Amino acid sequence: MRNQTKYTAHYGAIQSFYWLTNMPILAFGPMYLYSLGLSNIAVGFFLAAASLASIFLQPWVGSLIDKEKLTLRQAVFLHVGALFVLAILLNLPLPSIKVGAHFVALVVIMGLQPFVNTLSIDAVHSGISLDFGVARGIASLMYGIVSLLLGRALGIYDTSLIPLVVLVFLSLFTLVFWRFPKTVSSQGIAETSPAISIGRNRPFLIMLFATFFLFVNHGTLNNYLLRIVENVGGGAKEFGIALGIAAAIELPIMASFTRLRNRFGTVDLLRLSSTFFLIKAILLVFADSPTLLYINQLLQLLTFGLYFPSAVTYVQEILPFSQRARSQALLVSTMTLGGVVASLLGGAIIDYLSVQALLINGVIFSALGFFAILLLKEKQSPKALR
Repeated sequence: MRNQTKYTAHYGAIQSFYWLTNMPILAFGPMYLYSLGLSNIAVGFFLAAASLASIFLQPWVGSLIDKEKLTLRQAVFLHVGALFVLAILLNLPLPSIKVGAHFVALVVIMGLQPFVNTLSIDAVHSGISLDFGVARGIASLMYGIVSLLLGRALGIYDTSLIPLVVLVFLSLFTLVFWRFPKTVSSQGIAETSPAISIGRNRPFLIMLFATFFLFVNHGTLNNYLLRIVENVGGGAKEFGIALGIAAAIELPIMASFTRLRNRFGTVDLLRLSSTFFLIKAILLVFADSPTLLYINQLLQLLTFGLYFPSAVTYVQEILPFSQRARSQALLVSTMTLGGVVASLLGGAIIDYLSVQALLINGVIFSALGFFAILLLKEKQSPKALR
């Protein structure tokens, strides 16, 4: 138990510093891009293009890891090295270089996410006991606190602060990841590494479709939260508060995830979460003040806060360990694809229609995700992570 607490805390630090590096690049990315003169629709295309590029990167690198042509540590440090170079370029006083460097940084930081998750799977198979839900919850709490502080800081200073924040948290991520114990590969598990046949694995296919629909709505809220905040009379400060609430509120549910899963099962938790995705989307349409927006953000507890660990776990349950990196990469790629559609639709809807129309669009996609999740059934691979 003592070792589990130790390794959960260490893995929680890895998750925390990953997401704190991700936050200024992705969550505060639109604000940074607006400051460089990009329009709503240009930001939408920018985010969509970066997301599409990461969708191709994630499964490719995951395949190299599963086939043991690349270790997990090597893959992570290749991403980290690229991010250090890009963060330095973001500090140069040349707008065109800043835009290009930010684009590649988005691709790389999104590409890194599934392998941070895969580390927990490898750790358990290496005999390193940790609680993924608690660790991810710690990261959400840290994300909430720092986003609140960064939002306030950007209200006082300007977006030139963003690349410096990236460098600080990227350095901390590198340090804590380096000090984490080395994990085994699939070599000692007596499994081959066949290709994942999505079409023949109905639960996985349904899971990907449901995730896509739900994350169009989730991506809309994340990518255009600043515009949503401005629509109800807020600014940079209120944006930071809204972002911070959504992140910090995830901690209780993620920390309790293992117990909830053991009691209710992963599929029931996915159904509950998809229900609240729909409820949250509907209520957001009627939010007309920063206070109501903050209240709506509290529902993040049962939307992303519950959905993310449930989805990661469900994929572990239905697919074997030898496909761990690719399956997680495909899951995160699907989430990213939802963000692509959210970016493309969102920018166009805001520019040509309104923020209110954007929110109604979110309701439609949430409903599609909700109905897709209802088709899932409990199913567990005999070789899956337990």
